[in-house]
Amino acid sequence: GLVRKLANVYIDNLMFSRLDDLGRGISYSRTRRSDLAWCLRLLCHSRLVSRKGLDYVLKEMTEANVTWNTTFANIVL
Repeated sequence: GLVRKLANVYIDNLMFSRLDDLGRGISYSRTRRSDLAWCLRLLCHSRLVSRKGLDYVLKEMTEANVTWNTTFANIVL
C-alpha cells in the first residue's frame, strides 16, 4: 500500500532516517507495532550503520515480546 510506496521512495533517495519516522508514525496509529513498522525501523538503523540505534530498536522489540522472523534476522545481519 501507501506505506510501502513511501518507504521505497525514501530508500531510492537514500533518505534512511525517514524510515524510522515512518515506522514510528504507523505504529502510533495502532496499539501494537506491526512487522512492517519494526522492519522500517531496523532498516533505518542498519543502513545508517548506527549500532547504538539498532541496539535500541532491538531492546524495544525484546520489551514488546516481538517474535523474531527471517526478515528481521536478515535486516540485522
